[in-house]
Amino acid sequence: MALLVSILLTVGLVMIIFHFWKQLEPHGEDSVVLWKELGWWVLKGMGLPILVWTLINCGLFPGVPILLRGVAEEMAAKGNWLEPLALGIAGGVVVTGTYWSGITMGWLLVRYCQAAEDKKEFRGVTLFWLGILAPVAGALFWFSHLWEHGIILTLWLIPVAHLSLPAWRTRKRPPTYTRATALIKRGNYNQAEWEVIRELEQCENDFDGWLMLAELYAIHFKDLGAAEQTIYDVCSQPETNASQICTAIYKLSEWHLKVGEDPEAAREVLEVICKKWPDTQLDKMARQRMKQIPATREDLLKQREVHRIRLPALRDEETFEAVPVTAAQEVQAQNDAVTLADRCVEKLNHEPNDHAAREELAFVMAEKLGKAEQGIEQLELLLEVPGTPENKRADWLSTIAAWHFRYRRDPEAGRTILRQLMQEHPHSVQAFTAQRRLNLMEIEDRMRRNRTTKIAVR
Repeated sequence: MALLVSILLTVGLVMIIFHFWKQLEPHGEDSVVLWKELGWWVLKGMGLPILVWTLINCGLFPGVPILLRGVAEEMAAKGNWLEPLALGIAGGVVVTGTYWSGITMGWLLVRYCQAAEDKKEFRGVTLFWLGILAPVAGALFWFSHLWEHGIILTLWLIPVAHLSLPAWRTRKRPPTYTRATALIKRGNYNQAEWEVIRELEQCENDFDGWLMLAELYAIHFKDLGAAEQTIYDVCSQPETNASQICTAIYKLSEWHLKVGEDPEAAREVLEVICKKWPDTQLDKMARQRMKQIPATREDLLKQREVHRIRLPALRDEETFEAVPVTAAQEVQAQNDAVTLADRCVEKLNHEPNDHAAREELAFVMAEKLGKAEQGIEQLELLLEVPGTPENKRADWLSTIAAWHFRYRRDPEAGRTILRQLMQEHPHSVQAFTAQRRLNLMEIEDRMRRNRTTKIAVR
């Protein structure tokens, strides 16, 4: 009977531990791993000690004395030793089970603290309840025997865990960008940027926040490089779905047209969708949109002029029609760029110190002919000219950094140039923009490392 009662008591303790153990599952713990851990914890912490205790007192270990005096005496007298053995095993089950449950509750509190979203709050609540219940637990420890300490430890920690769970289960509030939106409406774009970043630090995977930040860079700061980097980063996150990726890519394409007036860059952005989901409906929609984009910047400007609202006079019979985009126009634009580059080279052959011609050649090479390295070389030659105004040098460094990011896809080289810009021209407008860009990249790198660390821990 005593053995049955001890087993029931132990089963009850295991059920209580089961209740608190399963609380870890909603907080990111894998359920299969969780239950395997619990099973091994029960076998190693309670099953194995009880088994060893039973085998020792049955006299099955040669050379190891029987620990229960009643069992040893009955065996020596060849009497009925099963009854005292059952009582001894019952006592061993109770002692082992209570010590196991008390130690397990302490270990679970440590696990809770590690998994808590607000570790400081959870630690404070736990210590508060431990302190409140400590006098009662201390008195019980003082007036009890050693074999009773396990049940006292269990009765002390179970209420603490129960009362601390509400603080542990507290979820972070969803990000809200109401304040950032209000700041944008008032024209406080710098404050709005940091407000969005502050919300993203609380919920780094929020797609709407990253999209809002990219739009802030593109529309209000006119920094398409930062906007493009932000969009590509959020699209590379595993939590971003196909619909969100397409929304972000279409937004970026529109910003290249609206802000940058660069139809070629707008088409290149849409090609990301075509390469990621070939021969799908998303691919067809992206290609259809690419066909609607003007071939050159000049065509884009003409298209905008055509769509202006015009109120002609009553006798004005002049009509306006949109000029269709043709392959010939694209070839003509390329030929014009080559002609312009040749003209700049001819000027430099006659006058190597013609800074305006060299700067124009750099922009033609990088942005018209797709030869960013040659364009950067031309601007670096200009930077070596002594007596150049500070604002021009800052502008050239900023342009070189932008070409490294956009055309060469070399962020490290771009970072180096931005740091050089901040060091040589700390009070320029370009230095402020460079600082903001570096801060953004640092925040994105830190968030990316945090995601990698979380994935590795899981």
